[in-house]
Amino acid sequence: MTRTRRRPTAAGTVTPRAALAFGLLSTAAGVAAVWACGGAVAAGFAAAGAAWYVVVYTLLIKPRTAFSSLPAGSPASSPP
Repeated sequence: MTRTRRRPTAAGTVTPRAALAFGLLSTAAGVAAVWACGGAVAAGFAAAGAAWYVVVYTLLIKPRTAFSSLPAGSPASSPP
C-alpha cells in the first residue's frame, strides 16, 4: 500500500519477529503497570482490551470491512 510502504515493517527495517516481541513486551509491561496501580481487576480489563484489539479488531474485522471502527471503539472508549 502506498500509504504504509515507509513503515518500518513494510520497509524491512524491522523484522516481523522483532515487531511482535516489542508488541508483546509493551503489552505485558502495560498490563503490569495497570496491575501495580489499579489492581488485578483493572489489569484484567487492560489485558482483555488488548486481546480484543489484536484478535477481534485487527485480525478478524479490519481486513473484512470498512466499518471496523465501531467494534474497535468499544474497548478504546472504556479504559481500565
